Amino acid sequence: MKLVKLSIVSVIIVAALYATDKKVYYEWEVELKPVLIQKVIPEYPVIAKQKGIEGVVRVEIVINEKGEVESAKIRQSDNPVFNKPCLDAAYKLKFRPAEHKGKKVKVKVIIPYTFKLAK
Repeated sequence: MKLVKLSIVSVIIVAALYATDKKVYYEWEVELKPVLIQKVIPEYPVIAKQKGIEGVVRVEIVINEKGEVESAKIRQSDNPVFNKPCLDAAYKLKFRPAEHKGKKVKVKVIIPYTFKLAK
């Protein structure tokens, strides 16, 4: 019976350590913030240009320990016509990864994209 209890405790400890290691930090929680090294500008949708539509989209991304965008979702959008180009661009961004306590970590960041027509 002691062996079974010890095994269950061991599994719980290993699971807790693994879960801690995979934490996603907010940008303000880390010692070294991620640094953009490959910028990608979203395409201005043709229909939006034709209709004179401008706007801002805020995309929440999770940057992994390799500096790649692991996930992206729209947090705020002035017009849904801009959403797909922003998500497509967000997934192509590259970063120097964030670091916390000397270790590369996942971090959540909000990226604003502004669509403004030239006058």
